[in-house]
Amino acid sequence: MGYYIRFFDTSETPLTIGEIETALREVDPGYRLEAPEAATIPQADLYLRDGLYAEIEINEPGEGLFEDEIAEMLEFLEDAEGKARKRVEHVLKGARRIVSVRVLGQGRDTETTLAGIDPLWKWLFSRRPGLLQADGEGYYDADELILEESR
Repeated sequence: MGYYIRFFDTSETPLTIGEIETALREVDPGYRLEAPEAATIPQADLYLRDGLYAEIEINEPGEGLFEDEIAEMLEFLEDAEGKARKRVEHVLKGARRIVSVRVLGQGRDTETTLAGIDPLWKWLFSRRPGLLQADGEGYYDADELILEESR
C-alpha cells in the first residue's frame, strides 16, 4: 500500500510539522514525526511507536508541487456536476496549503494503518477549513464522502 490522501487547507493560519506532531502526541504519546535533515519543504515521516505509517508533506503556493496538484485535481473535476463539484472547486481554488500524506502499509493491514493516521484528519478538520481527498475514492468533509472520484 502506498497511496495518497490530501487535506486541502483554506485557512490563513500557517501550519507546521511541529504543530501536527504536538496534536498527535496529545492523542497518543507514541506518535512522533521525523523530518529529513536536508528537507527544503516541511515534511516528516509519521511513526506510531515503532511503526512507520506515512510520509507527510506540507506544500504551499510557489513550491511548484502545490500548483501542479491543484491543477491536476481541478482537471479531474471537469466531468463532475452539482453542488459538491462547486464546493470542491471552491476549496481547491482557495487552498493555502496541501497536507499530503503518503500512506505506508509496512506489512500491516489497511484498516490498522488508516486508523493510525485518522487522528491527523480529525485534528485538521477540527481546527481548519478544507476538504480531504483520497486517491481513487474522492473528496470528504469531516463527516462523509461528498464527491466520488471518477478516475
